[in-house]
Amino acid sequence: MFITVLLDCIRKINSERSISSIYHLLTGKRSAQTLQDAHLYQLENYFGIYKTITRDELASVIKQLERQKCIESNQNAETAQISVVGKGLLDDASIFLELTGFNGMKYENISSHLEQRLLLLIQTITNIEARNNRFVAIVEDVGTQQFVKEIYNTMKNRRREWLRGLFKEIHSFLRTIPQNQASIFVDRLTGYDQFGLSKEQLAQKYQVSKHDIAVTLQLIIHKLLTFLLNETKNSLYLSTLIKDYVEQTFITNSAAETLNLFQRGYNLEQIMSIRKLKESTIHDHLVEIAYADADFNIEPFVTKDSFVEIARVIDELDSRKLKVIKQHLNENYSYFQIRLVMAAMQSHHKRGSELS
Repeated sequence: MFITVLLDCIRKINSERSISSIYHLLTGKRSAQTLQDAHLYQLENYFGIYKTITRDELASVIKQLERQKCIESNQNAETAQISVVGKGLLDDASIFLELTGFNGMKYENISSHLEQRLLLLIQTITNIEARNNRFVAIVEDVGTQQFVKEIYNTMKNRRREWLRGLFKEIHSFLRTIPQNQASIFVDRLTGYDQFGLSKEQLAQKYQVSKHDIAVTLQLIIHKLLTFLLNETKNSLYLSTLIKDYVEQTFITNSAAETLNLFQRGYNLEQIMSIRKLKESTIHDHLVEIAYADADFNIEPFVTKDSFVEIARVIDELDSRKLKVIKQHLNENYSYFQIRLVMAAMQSHHKRGSELS
């Protein structure tokens, strides 16, 4: 699973970004560059799906892929491109189809909360129903403990109803995912007199790498979130765990401040002065916003005719290399304008795919 994710990232980036950019993507670095890369190379689904991987661990897997002739790295090993062997692995439709279940850009901020809340709620309700009030919480996070405590206080007189409801809804969800994923999910749960397996134990039991387990668990949670958001009426108990989830435009806090000023009517120069930031930084913010919001108006910076011309060259070249695009446009447009058009094209394409 993890190898497939990594190969897909390398294939889409195609040596135009470093291996470090993939590390930042997988660990969910909230920087303008990482967010723009995620949109630009259509890697939004993988954003933040493996927050705990280290640089050394990623480097080790990259070396493994090199030895297996799946990728080819440059001399400094800063960039890589997929080989014929690697493409062959991605051609396995059944494996590649699984990757569509990830939705990192949308769920990155809530997935870990849902997982921790669910694990702790099941542990709590099963132990108390068995009259065991002295158990060590498997989740140490104080915020999660408080959230589950509040839920429990509202349903403590209806514990059996909740147990039946949770069981029914979880069972319904598990029927929508592959058997091996359902088994991993169940093995992770802790109940009365039963302890869930650690990631290391899961890796040993299913004879896969710890990286595979890490991203598979994240994939299951993403699928569960999609299930809950689509089946809210049929998931009354599980949906309680995401009752405070609010979907929002995914941009950095700094870009959000720039957007706020822009929406209030301030022009580029005024925003630079108010925020005491360089023009290039404000440009980065505007490009980031354009990627995230298909309704963002870029006409103050790119006219409709210019948009058509730039978009035509981008489509013809089928390249994301700004220098090449700029040269084919006879240097008539700035890098900022080209980046804005690329962002607008990507966000409009994404919206079209969601509506179709």
